[in-house]
Amino acid sequence: MAIFIAQVSETHCRIVADRGSLLEIQEHFTFFADNYKWHPKFKSGFWDGKIRLLNVNTGLIYKGLIPEILEFCDKSKIEYELDASLFPDECYEFTNQDVVDFYKKIDAPYVPHDYQQEAVKHSINSNRGIILSPTASGKSYFLYGLNMFYVSKGLRVLNLVHRAGLVKQLIEDNFVDEYNKNKNSFTTHTIFAGRDKNTKAQVVASTWQSVVNLPKKWFDQFDVIICDEVHAWKATSTIKILEKCSDIIFRHGTTGTLDDIKENLLTLTGLFGPPIRVAMTHELIASGEIANLKIKCLLLNYNQDDCKYIGTKKYFHDGGKLKKRGATYFDEVDFITNHKKRQKVLNSMIESIDGNILVAFKNVAHGKEFFKNVKNESKFYIDGGVPVDIRSKHQKEMNEAKNMKGIVSLGTFAEGINIKNVNYVVLIAPLKSKIKLLQLIGRGLRISDIKDKVTFIDVGDNLRYKKKNNYALLHFLGRLKRYKEEKFSVEIIEKDL
Repeated sequence: MAIFIAQVSETHCRIVADRGSLLEIQEHFTFFADNYKWHPKFKSGFWDGKIRLLNVNTGLIYKGLIPEILEFCDKSKIEYELDASLFPDECYEFTNQDVVDFYKKIDAPYVPHDYQQEAVKHSINSNRGIILSPTASGKSYFLYGLNMFYVSKGLRVLNLVHRAGLVKQLIEDNFVDEYNKNKNSFTTHTIFAGRDKNTKAQVVASTWQSVVNLPKKWFDQFDVIICDEVHAWKATSTIKILEKCSDIIFRHGTTGTLDDIKENLLTLTGLFGPPIRVAMTHELIASGEIANLKIKCLLLNYNQDDCKYIGTKKYFHDGGKLKKRGATYFDEVDFITNHKKRQKVLNSMIESIDGNILVAFKNVAHGKEFFKNVKNESKFYIDGGVPVDIRSKHQKEMNEAKNMKGIVSLGTFAEGINIKNVNYVVLIAPLKSKIKLLQLIGRGLRISDIKDKVTFIDVGDNLRYKKKNNYALLHFLGRLKRYKEEKFSVEIIEKDL
């Protein structure tokens, strides 16, 4: 018996089939949630830890998963029929040349690169999807063209980002000041930090936090939704917003990379559509469009006493029974970041380097202590508590400097820093996230008139005891794997503490 996939909304479709077929398809779209073993509901036995994207009682599943549903049906020899209303009445067939011609038509400052053309073409022709393009690849220029295309069709566009600073950067700095050279007549409005949410502007930008709790009626005024850096959103908020946008046909997400967590990948695909990668960092380096990258890994080997302390540290239950042997992740990080010899080695390295350096830390106390010990007179410190205008001031200073040291938290570093004149980026904290790592590297890849290369220094910490790897070492090995996947050349230097 053939299944029937029916149109419900622009967010959901419905699979009409017998229960056996629904259960078979549901199994394909069922997986364990990330870190489910530590969830209170799993521990208490109220949840089996699994995410099920298909509801067998209603047949509802996210519309963006239709290509994967059809692929599964083909492999399983399940016949299917598609509702004609699943497909939009109007479809575009843009070519790369059409994209170039459109940018010329709107008097954009330059012809988009091939991968930017591909991003615009795919988005227009598909109506939906996620564009994967690395940091420093000129994503805002692609978004400008996409916004202007929809405005030219008389449609209103809602752009959502996850930081207030990015709202201003996208609309005022990029769309209005940098790209709109001839002041095309389109209206804009920005929403963040309590600003008015009622507007008739053609192009609106907001933080998702500012609109997540607004009613569906508010979202109904828009024809297009574009969500930037979708990997950084809370999954529940992404679902909440996109389910309210059930009548919006044109929906696009962008990101530099998606993580390997199946729950996140399939949920985002379901809400926006399949992801497409338009460029890889190593390709842009080879073409000279971003800075040449050299990765140097400094692996610090601790002495046996330190390794034994971390490897054998004991934790006890209240009753005195041994609970755990070996330092927790947080205790290990605290030990590493407060290690005097480590601090001395890293400070000495930073001071010996000529050029502009951005140093990324994770813990604020660690960052402030590191900043205090940097002897360079030309230096600055940024964490999440530093006002946006002060951050902008420091960024402008570094773009004009030759030997400045910036000590910056990972949270603000990953997406809130836009400095072209960076010669070195140094990671001094254990880092596991694939997304943050690639964003961190991307902060140094922008080229300028006086810079065409950047060195990324990755500091690893080896506290291996007997046959057990410590957390920071495991994270370091994970980063080496990422470099290999991205086809980066890597040099590893070991130093005994």
